[in-house]
Amino acid sequence: MAKTVTVGVFDSGLGGLTVLKECVRVVPRARYLYLGDNANAPYGSKPEEEIFALTLAAVNKLRRRGADVIVLACNTATAVCLDRLRAQFRFPVLGSEPAVLPAARAAKDVLVLATPCTAKSPRLAALIARCPGCRFTVFPAEGLAGAVERWLLGGVPLRLGDHLPAGKFDGVVLGCTHFVFLRKEIAEYYRAPVFDGGEGVANRLKTVLFDRSRKIEGIGSHECLELDNRRIPPNSFQKTTKNAIIFLGSSKNANKCVYKQMFDNIFPYNSTKKCKKT
Repeated sequence: MAKTVTVGVFDSGLGGLTVLKECVRVVPRARYLYLGDNANAPYGSKPEEEIFALTLAAVNKLRRRGADVIVLACNTATAVCLDRLRAQFRFPVLGSEPAVLPAARAAKDVLVLATPCTAKSPRLAALIARCPGCRFTVFPAEGLAGAVERWLLGGVPLRLGDHLPAGKFDGVVLGCTHFVFLRKEIAEYYRAPVFDGGEGVANRLKTVLFDRSRKIEGIGSHECLELDNRRIPPNSFQKTTKNAIIFLGSSKNANKCVYKQMFDNIFPYNSTKKCKKT
């Protein structure tokens, strides 16, 4: 009988909780480890070598805790680190990319909100180059990811207009997983549909676990490597329970609290306790 697969999910802080939610929805019969590096968040304006060092340390920690597959639930870490990690390791490492392609299929004038590192990355430029029929405006929303962390963990008021560019767009891509917490507000601000890559990441994870004949789509496609040298049949998984998601790191309690409060459709949570950064 195949073991229960363990999926390690990493983000610079809270943003990856939005990806974790989608992964649990699409692949419910897995064990999840969530590691948020809230103490060093946000990553978007840090030097690339520092981002790589922090991300590599997190990946190694998740592997030591038994992760079979790693999900970088951070657009910045993906843009800076994904290719280097895939070259270094033989286990599957999945990234989070801005939902540029879905937006281009639905809109003609698209705003891409991203961190400074993601905004200037060759990876994002390559994605945009695949959509010549769509006009993209890439905006480095410096400070917005940190503002989301302070808002969710400390109740610090967040003035959305202070972080967004003026303009009229018929689509908005959220190029940072932190921004997904403001999906509804950003859609109302621009009166336009909003796109994020969370569901795409979850679908790629499902492909890695269940379809060995396919490759991960995206720039620099990564071959779906075997786990234990065999396909893992769906009926080998244990049913997901509250204990199937384990939060790690110094901010594990805060991340767990936010996850429950924001996504209580998965785990009902009735406490009025505030989530605090630890």
